[in-house]
Parts: sequence; structure tokens; C-alpha cells
Amino acid sequence: MWYKFKLILLVIFSFIIKASLKEIFFTNEYDLTEFLNNKSEEEIIIKFNNTKVEISNSITICELKSITFIGTSKEDSILNFKELSHNLIFEFVDSIKFHNISINGNISFKLIRNIIIEDVNLNGTIKTFETINPKIYDEIIKKYGKMDKDYYRNNWSLNVYINNFEYHAVTKEMDNCIELYGNTEINNSRFYGSPSCRNSLLKYYAEDLNSINISNSHFDGAYSNNCISINNAYYSKFISCTFEKGRSDNIGGGGFQVILSDIYIEDCIFKDNYTTSNGGSLYLYDIFSFETHNCKVYNTTAIEKGSFIYMMTSVNFESLAFIYDTKLYGVGHLNKPINNGGLIAYVEGTSILSIENFYGEDLDGGNGNSAFIMDQGGSIFLNNITLRNIRGNNIGGVLLNSYNENFYSIFYVGNGTFIDFYQNYNSKSSTFIYAKKEIEIILNDEDHSNIEIYNFIIDKIYTATPSILIKNNKFFYNSEESKLSLTNFILKNYEFYQSIISYNNGIIIINNSTFSNIQDQNGFLDNKLKFEDIRKPDSIDESIIDIGPNVTMNIVNSVFKDISGNVGFSVEKNSNISIMNSEIKNLNLRNSFIEIDSHIKKGFGYFTINNTSFLYNTGKRGTILNINEIDSSINVSFYNSTFKENVSLSYGGVIYSKSNSTNLYVSFNEFVGNPGNYKLQLKLITFHYYRGDFVEFPGNVGEIDITIEDCNNTYIVQDIENIGLKSCYIPHCNPSCNTGKCINNNICDCTQTYFTGLHCNEYHKLERKKIINLIIKIMSYLLIILTIILIFGVIYFRNHYIIKAASYDFLIVILIGIIFYCFYSILLTYDKTSKKICILSYLFDNMGFSFIYGSILVKTYRIYLIFNFVKENPRGMNKKSMLIVFFIIILIHITLMLIWDITDSVESILKYTYNFKEYSECLFPESSKIGVMLNLLVILFASILSYINRTVLEEFKEDMSIPIYVYILYMLIAGIINVQDISIYERDIFCAFGTAVNAIVTMKYLYMDKFNKILTRKTRNVQHRSNVFQI
Repeated sequence: MWYKFKLILLVIFSFIIKASLKEIFFTNEYDLTEFLNNKSEEEIIIKFNNTKVEISNSITICELKSITFIGTSKEDSILNFKELSHNLIFEFVDSIKFHNISINGNISFKLIRNIIIEDVNLNGTIKTFETINPKIYDEIIKKYGKMDKDYYRNNWSLNVYINNFEYHAVTKEMDNCIELYGNTEINNSRFYGSPSCRNSLLKYYAEDLNSINISNSHFDGAYSNNCISINNAYYSKFISCTFEKGRSDNIGGGGFQVILSDIYIEDCIFKDNYTTSNGGSLYLYDIFSFETHNCKVYNTTAIEKGSFIYMMTSVNFESLAFIYDTKLYGVGHLNKPINNGGLIAYVEGTSILSIENFYGEDLDGGNGNSAFIMDQGGSIFLNNITLRNIRGNNIGGVLLNSYNENFYSIFYVGNGTFIDFYQNYNSKSSTFIYAKKEIEIILNDEDHSNIEIYNFIIDKIYTATPSILIKNNKFFYNSEESKLSLTNFILKNYEFYQSIISYNNGIIIINNSTFSNIQDQNGFLDNKLKFEDIRKPDSIDESIIDIGPNVTMNIVNSVFKDISGNVGFSVEKNSNISIMNSEIKNLNLRNSFIEIDSHIKKGFGYFTINNTSFLYNTGKRGTILNINEIDSSINVSFYNSTFKENVSLSYGGVIYSKSNSTNLYVSFNEFVGNPGNYKLQLKLITFHYYRGDFVEFPGNVGEIDITIEDCNNTYIVQDIENIGLKSCYIPHCNPSCNTGKCINNNICDCTQTYFTGLHCNEYHKLERKKIINLIIKIMSYLLIILTIILIFGVIYFRNHYIIKAASYDFLIVILIGIIFYCFYSILLTYDKTSKKICILSYLFDNMGFSFIYGSILVKTYRIYLIFNFVKENPRGMNKKSMLIVFFIIILIHITLMLIWDITDSVESILKYTYNFKEYSECLFPESSKIGVMLNLLVILFASILSYINRTVLEEFKEDMSIPIYVYILYMLIAGIINVQDISIYERDIFCAFGTAVNAIVTMKYLYMDKFNKILTRKTRNVQHRSNVFQI
């Protein structure tokens, strides 16, 4: 009984609700306006089906509880305003909804509570008005004593929900295409700008109250509008969006303008954004917080400041932005060059920018400079950053330039790799860092991290206050050692503070590098000056290289010349310094190159110096080695080294010592001889005048007892002089073994390195597995033989109705495509060492694709025409048309290939794996994407047509969908493999076997099944079937 009663109540309630809603259908402007002018209901649903309603005047709708516009589809239900100046205006309406319609015109919302736009196309503009009601605002303050933003936001703010919306800006000239207020959510939508909008594609005013959240949406500024401008936003999110072709000629921010807001961005793409002002992709002013994750940026440029990001604060405002996991490709490649700089970031005011896990390449400064610029107290912190191919052409550093710094300005780099930096400015400039005031510069690799610098020139680092170039502050030693690697590194014209390199607890490798024309903060020395005239520090804390505890440093094939300072090395306990095959030249030191004193903290170290020249150096006492006190915790050994014209202004041109233990822990090259006790005779060759003649002084001969001991295991014992006497010696290799080990004279051991060759300076070749190559070749040749057999089979049964129905000639073409694929697989077993192999690979791959899937496309299209347009075209697509489509596909690929060959656009380039193995790879021009897109279109249309044709008559049906779906699967897996850290050979193996699988599947479903039917069934001869269509 109770159940029946509830059911009756539900039915009555439904009728009441239905009665309170007014539904109308209309097909013209008159009916719509008449109804709206005479409405008596508060809730209205307006439906229009499969019609385009022309509106000649603006329409105003006001004072309703709700109104809904519903169409049958966006294509068929259209509301069209004839004039661009006409509007659909809503005022004082609680709820508005648009669903499944298209609107050509402008929409305006004022004092609205809820707006829902779903499955809608709009060509026009959207304008909402501020949501703060002064009367309600004052009532809240009166009630709570202050403005309760959460209460107002939840009870009075406008709420906007947009989903599956496509917008095109069509308007007369106005400031912004779309202006939104209120809490806004946008999903799965696309927005396209127009030159008619002077500023933004979407302008959002949050009133310091509301937020905007956008996901899976696309914004195209049409090179006319910046994509989004946000002002005073509460915490807002942008997830999986694309912002492209944004342009701002006003304040800046081609992609984003953010002012006084709190923003989070994730998995977004910024592409082809531009500004004549500041911030090519991002313009941030007085932000509360800003954070991005996993974004990709392509071709972004600001003519003035900050091609990727520009940050600025007003007086007494501090901003903080975090950029995580970002990749930047291309800056400044425009006809109009950059004027200022900050190719990645320009940080101005009291802004702090933190970037972590960042990769950037191909940044061109135009007439500007510097990947990073700091101005007026800004600071930048970089962790795990790799920059490649950066070019500058103005005063300043290519990595960093700074202006108007204050005491708190910091530029920090932790774990950085910098490759191929170029400074093309001829006047005062820097290839690395340029600063003018009190900026702290730290190139740091704290904890377990690395700084790797290859092929890098630092020329003229300008700072008003000298700085340490690279500093490591790792305080504790552990198994995860930090590493600093400088290879082909040049540092010149640099003034340093305390030291050039300061390092604790880690490994330093300096290889094939040059340090020249460098001075500490006390200035250059002149050999003609006396040391009393030079300001002298009281300790050895100031040194060219400052080594803390637990450091292993290897200097190989490097030059230190024209350097002035206090001490060459200051070293703490448990650190090892090796200098090999290097040159120390024209050093002017206030003390000495190596300072030893076991009584002080930085007077230690184990030094091994081999095959190194010390030339024309100047010091105070012991130009090369000054020993105050030495014990067993210190050792200095020189092997095969040269000392020439080293001058001391006091004592000891090479070595000066106060310690009685020097001979125990300092050694030079040993004497040659068999083990035993010997006497070394010394004779003073000089004369005095005696009785009219010059005679030798009496007692001018002395002897020294010498013991030649047996060699220990650290030396090699051989007769290297070919005089019948073996000697103990440390092997010498010239040229050096680079990162390898010299195990005998001019014999290198490269087994513990990534390199090979006589001098351990050649890359290992990435080796192919011969057995797999053999399998691929055998498989390909077998497939070629099988294909030829199938060709003969098709020719033999060409008059059979099964073959004839499948279009005999295109069956032959597909088999020829399989042969192309087989040759492509064979080529994949060879290294891509020449342009010829690259072009042939492209030819065989794309000819194979075109012959197979081009034929499948035209065959499926002909079937589609036959069985879907029988009356109009009972014969389907004629053979000539099929061949035209087929040959267009082939012609595009061949044309591209010929253009590349004529313009020499295809290259075979060398690349290296993570473990420095060398391999060759083909580099195709950007136009190769045309061929990729063509193939995607062919396979897309073929798959669609195969699916549509699944219901045709059995005798005309071919399983062409299976080869297509297998190829699509192959493409998806290949795409995944290409973005993984997998070697080129493993990718080639996959492509070879994937191509074979495609060929086998094609043979099975297009040939084997047909021959099976022919051979196992009794079929009628083709001559008795007059109604067979060729497919």
C-alpha cells in the first residue's frame, strides 16, 4: 500500500514539475521574440530542430529563473544573427544553458548565477560582467565584520561550465574575444582567435575571488591574440592544454598573461608563441604563486625580454615561480631579431624563479643575448639543466646576464650540462656569465649530482665583484660521488674570488682544456714588480683550485697559462691530484703552485705529476713546490716532467722546503741502474788564476752515496734506454691516453673507459648482432621468393573469378610492395653511414607502404562506392581513377626524395648512446613530416573504409582490415619505442621484424586464403560469370 502511495506522489510531482516548465519549438525570429516578450513562466526550454533561424535584431532576455536552448545537432540547429553588432543579451537570469546548437553572433551575460555551454559551436564573442554585487558585498561585511570570500564565492558568484565547445572569434574590432568572470570550468574545447580582437583570445577577471580550471583544450591565437589573460585569480589549474600561435603587442605574454594570481599548469604545450614585448609564452606580474609540470615549448620568442618566461614585480611585492620537467625547442628563429634577451627567462624585480629538470636547445639571441637575465634583485635557481646550442650577439653572458643587482640576488646552478655556447658580439661580452654588481653566482652540484660541460668556451665573465666559477658544497662523503667534468673547455679573461673551482667530496675530470689570462681579485702580477709591492693574503685560502676533503682530481692534456693568484692548489686531507701530459706556463704567484704544510687545514694532498711542463713561472719561495712541513699524509711525485726558467723572487726556483722529511715524501725521476749501492761523483768545473795559468780548484771533486733499490709493484722494470740496464719507471704516453691508463710507454689501456683506440680517444662503435642480421636477411630473401611465387600464382589464376573479383593488377602491385618492404628490412641490417643508404631506406619503406596500403585504399574505396552508391555508379570507381590516386601517393614520396637529393638535405650524422657508443643515423629535413602525414591519412581512410565494407557480399569481401589494423598496431608500438631510451639497432630490429609481420599478414589474408579457396573448391570458370566486378 505504501509503495503505491509513493508511486502516486512521484507521478503527481512529475506533472507539477512538467507544468512549471514551458517548452516551445520555434523556426523563425518572430515566433521567438513574440514568446519572449509575452512570457509568463519563470523557467523556459526553447527547442529548435533541424533549422537555421535568422535573427535581424538584438534579443534581450531578462528576469527568468532559467532558460535552456536545445538543438538536435550543432550542424542542423543554428541561431544566426545577421549583423556582427547584434547580441543575445541575458540579464538577471539565474540559470542559462546552451546544448547541441551553433550560434553565429555575440552573447552577453549580466548578473547571472549559472551558465552551461555544452556541445556548442559559437562564431562571435562572449562577454560577462563583474559578479560582485555591492549591496550583497556590504551586507556580508556588516554581518561578518569582513568580506567572507568563501561564503560569497559559494553563494553569489557566477558559475560557468563549458564542455565540448568550439569557438571562432568573429566580431568587429574589440579588446578581447571572450571576457569571463566567475568560477569557470572549461573541458574538451577549442578556441580560435582573430585580428579583430586587439588583445586576448580569452580574458578572465577573477575579482580576487574566483578561479578558472581548463583541461584538454586548445587555444589558437592566430598570431593575433595572446591565448589567455588572467587577472586576480584564486588557485586555478590548466591540465593537458595547448596554447599556440599566441601573439601580444601590448604588455606581452603570447601564450599566457598572469597578474596577481595563483596558477598551476601541467602537461601543456606552448607552440609558436610570440610577442614584440616581454614573455613569448608566459608573462607573470605580481603573481602569488606559479607552478608548471611536464610542459613542452616549441618556437617561442619575445623581441624584448623573456622569450619563454618573463617575471616582474611591483615595489614591495615578492613573487615565486616553479618550472618542473620542461623541454624547450627553438627561440628567436624569426625575420625580426631579438633586441634584448632572456632567451629562457627574464626575472625582474623581487622575483624568484626556480627551474628543475629542464632541457633547452637551439636558442638564437638575434641581436640580444643570454639564456637567463636577472634585473633589479631577481634570483634564479636551476637544478638538473641541460642547454645545447645557445647563441648570443650582444653585451653580456650567453648563460647569464644581470643588471641592477642587489645584495640578495642569486644565480644558482646545480647539476648542469652546457654544450655549444656561442658569443658573436665583438665588444665587451661574455660567453658564460656577465654581472655588474653584488650577485652571488654558484655553479653547484650538491649531494649526488653532476656538472658536465663539453665543447664550451667561457670568454670574459664580467662581474663587478669577482666570483667563484664552480663551487660544490657537498659536506659529507658517501658512495654516491658528485662529479665535475670539463672536456674541451676553455676559460679565459676571468677574474675570480678565492678560487676558480672549489670542490668537496667528489670527482673532478679536466680533459683537453685551457685556462688562460685569469686573475684573482688582487690583479695581475708583473715579473718586474717586487713582491713587497703586492698586497699579500695571510693564508693559502685563496688559490686557483681549492680542493676540499675526499676529492679525486684528474687533469689531462690541459694548459694553465697567464694566470695570477696566490697559490695554484690548496688541498685538504684524503684528496688525490693527478696532472698528466699538461702544461703550466707563465703563472705569476704570490706563493707557489703547490703549497704543502701539514700544520694547516689546506696544506695536504697526494700529488702525482707526469709528463708535465712547468715553463716561465714566477713565485715567491719554491715557485712550483713550497714545503713548510710534510708527513706521511702527504706525497708529491714528479715523473718525466720538464722545468724551464721558473723564477723565484726569494728562494727555490722549483722547490723550497723547511722540512727535514722532504726527501721521504717528495720524489723526482729516479736514476737508471741495476739495484745496488753506488757513489755519485760531483765535480766543480771552475778555475782560478795560479802562477800565470788557470787551474782547477783543489778539492773540487765530491762523492755522494746512492742506493738504487729494487722496484716496487707500482713501477715497470724494463731496459727502456737500450743500454743493458733495466730501470724502474712510470710509463709515459705521448700523446696521452686521455681518460685511459698508460700501462707502458705509448701503450694505453682503455678497458676502464667508454673509449677505444691507441690513445683512448675514439668512440666504440655500437655493434650489431650478426646472428640477428643474418636471420633478418634470410627471412627477407625467403619472403621475396614467396612473393615471386605468389606473383606467378596470381598471373596463372588471373581469369579465375576470385582473382578477378579482387582486381588482378592491384594484387600484383601489392606483392611488388612486399618486395620493397623486404629490401627495406635488408637495409636495416646495415649502418646508416651514407646519404645513399638513408635515401634508399626512405624509398623502399615508403614505396612498400604506398604499393601495399595505397592499393588497399583504392580497392576498399571502390568496394564502398559499389555497395553504397549502386544506382548512381553501379561499377564503382573506374580503373583509371584508381591508378591516379595510387600514383599521386607514390609521386608525393618520390618528389620529396628528389628535392632532398637535389638540395642535399638528407644527412648521415653521428650520434652517441648514453655510454658513448657511436652509431650513424639518418637526419631528414622537416618536410619529411609531409610523407608521414600522407601515410597516416592513407591508413586512416583505409581503416575507416574497411570497417564500413564489413557487411558487403561474401564473394566480394576481402579481409583487408586485418593488414590495416596490424599496421596501425605496428605504428603505435614503433612510436612508443622511438621515445624510449632504446638503441638504434634495437629499433631497427623491431622495424625489420614488424615489416616482415606486416608482409606475412598481407600475404595470408589477401593471397593465401584466395588460393586455398581456388584449390579446395569447385568453382565456375570466370567465362561463365558475366556479372563479376573487379575490386
